[in-house]
Amino acid sequence: MNAQRSIVDFGLTDKVGLVIGTGDGMGQATVAALASAGANVACFDLERDAAAAAAKIAEQAGRNALSLTGDATRREDVAHAVDETRRVLGSIDVVVGVVGDGAKKGARLLDTDDDAWNRIVEICTKPAVYAVQSAVGPMIEQGGGGSFVFISSIGGLSGLPGQAPYSAAKAGLMSMVKTLALEYGMEGIRFNAVAPGIIHTPEIDRISTPEHLAVQTKQVPLRRMGRPDDVAKAILFLASDLGGYVTGQTLAVDGGVTGKYQMPAFWAEWEQD
Repeated sequence: MNAQRSIVDFGLTDKVGLVIGTGDGMGQATVAALASAGANVACFDLERDAAAAAAKIAEQAGRNALSLTGDATRREDVAHAVDETRRVLGSIDVVVGVVGDGAKKGARLLDTDDDAWNRIVEICTKPAVYAVQSAVGPMIEQGGGGSFVFISSIGGLSGLPGQAPYSAAKAGLMSMVKTLALEYGMEGIRFNAVAPGIIHTPEIDRISTPEHLAVQTKQVPLRRMGRPDDVAKAILFLASDLGGYVTGQTLAVDGGVTGKYQMPAFWAEWEQD
C-alpha cells in the first residue's frame, strides 16, 4: 500500500516498525506517527483489543499492520513478536518500547518491599532488554542499520520522591542506551530514549484529580501538559533518518520542567497567575 507522502522524507517508507506497548495514548500516537511517515507497523500489547485498535490506526493511514498479543516481560513473547513481524511484514527496522510502569503514588525506600521493587524494575526494563536481544540479530542479518527508541521518564533524570524503584529503572534504561550505542554502532544500529514529563493520558486522568493536574501544570514552563503526540513526534525523529546521526541519547519531552533551577523563592515571582 502507498501511504500519503509527507513533504519530509523520514526514510521510513515501506520500512517496518514494531511498537511494544500500544495500550495507552503514547503507544497509539507512536503507531500513528510511524504510519504517517510511511512505515508498516506491528502493534504488540498485553491486551488483544489494544493491539487491534493500534493496528487499525496504521491501516487507516494506508499502511500494512499486524496485531500481536503477549507479555512484554516474557522473553519468549517478545521473541515471538519479532519473528512474526519479520514473517508477516518482511523485516524489522524500528523497535519502539513504550512499556513501563507509570509513576504512581509510591512510598519512601524504607517502606518499599522486594516485591514492589522487583515488579516495577521488571516492567520498566525487561521489555527493552528482550527487544534488543530478539531484534538486533535480525537487523544485522538484514545488512545492518535500524533504530531502537525506549520510553524513559524525567523521573530518571531527577529525583522523584516516593518513586525510588521507578526512577532507578528509568535511569538505568537511559544508561543502557548509551552502552548499546557503543556496542552496536559499527552495525549502524542506533539506540535512544525519550523522557516524557507530565503527559495527558487516560492513566493520568485515572490517578489524578483536575485540581492536582492544575497544580502540576502550573510548574511546567510551557504551562500545559504534554500530549501523546508530543512524545510520538520525538520518537519519530529519533527512529527516522532525521535522527540518523543521533545515538546513545535521551531526549526530554517535558515542557521545560527539567531545565528549571529548583529554588522556590526565586521562582515565586515568576509563577504568579
